[in-house]
Amino acid sequence: MSRFDALADQLLRGGVAYRHVRRLIGELKDHHEDARRAELSAGVGEADAEAAAWARLGDPAQLAASVLARPELRALSARYPRLWGGAAPLAFWLGLVIAATIFMLGIIYALREVGLIPPGGSPLLASLQAPADVFFFLLIRMAPVVIGAALLAGALRQRSELMWPMIGLVIMALAGGGADAGATFSLVPDVQSRLRFGVGLSREYGVQIAVMFSLMLTPFLIRRRLTRPPA
Repeated sequence: MSRFDALADQLLRGGVAYRHVRRLIGELKDHHEDARRAELSAGVGEADAEAAAWARLGDPAQLAASVLARPELRALSARYPRLWGGAAPLAFWLGLVIAATIFMLGIIYALREVGLIPPGGSPLLASLQAPADVFFFLLIRMAPVVIGAALLAGALRQRSELMWPMIGLVIMALAGGGADAGATFSLVPDVQSRLRFGVGLSREYGVQIAVMFSLMLTPFLIRRRLTRPPA
């Protein structure tokens, strides 16, 4: 592991946000290369030029200490680990469910207002059943998986402690696997269409929870790639 890689790893484990670490390491590499080339142009040997370049940059331990002492560079996951790993993913998903449902209902209402969908049940309204089933499957089953996997991938890249992200994954799996939502669009005018939301636990839901949690763990399969030093 190079000095730059070791410094980046130390900063990430210390809670500095990945974007700041990547920017800082990039700047240090540029300064180091400029200093090394200047020494080589002056006729200094390769080893001495390398040592002189690092002397200009300063001791890596001191560089790390100066960066770690700046709280504004810390990642949100390091500042608020319980909120970031536990509550934020669930709140984001619930907000997404509410916003997406309102958006879907707004489209249906707008189509009715312009006369493309008549009031009450109709074959045209019933034709929305398949798209609505796909919509709610993606929203209730797949969205928690994507959010949970993104949370874990971010934690791995940030070199964060995994306790709170794993708790967040469990919460997301329980919420997504136990939730149920959907729409039933009527084919005939005298039957009311309806929208349903619910939460329940059964053997079927237990399987869904297990499958969703397993899918959220997929970032572990590319852990080596996620934990590469910032370029």
